[in-house]
Amino acid sequence: MIPSLEETEERISQPGLARPAHVANGTSKSKRMWVVCLVAIVVLGVTFAVRSEKLKHKGNPTAADEASHSVIIRAGTAYRGDMGVYINALGTVTPISTINVFSQVSGQVLAVHYAEGQIVQKGDPLIDIDPRPTRHSCSRQKVYWITTAEF
Repeated sequence: MIPSLEETEERISQPGLARPAHVANGTSKSKRMWVVCLVAIVVLGVTFAVRSEKLKHKGNPTAADEASHSVIIRAGTAYRGDMGVYINALGTVTPISTINVFSQVSGQVLAVHYAEGQIVQKGDPLIDIDPRPTRHSCSRQKVYWITTAEF
């Protein structure tokens, strides 16, 4: 037989019977379960945070050293010089301006007095040209002038 609600209330209200612990404390089983779940979630969250921080430094040992050591800063004297920055890339280098140099005479080049990319000033010698063909042409003109001037 299943006792009715009224019979159960009468038995609970009798002074000689002990009441169940969850009824006596005023807490139910579901409230305790919520508290246990909340504590478990907090513990798991803290554990995850600590483990992920350790894993972050595990792959990079210098990062772990930097995190545990203080940084030393030193002052130095500034100086002017090349930075030594090299870029390995594909591309095209275009000059700001391009100058074409033409000679006034033709002939074989004997010597070059500049290097590619060198800055030159006005009047600087650039190349030596073989003067023999020009001398020969000049002497022929003199002969022609002398022969035509006498007649």
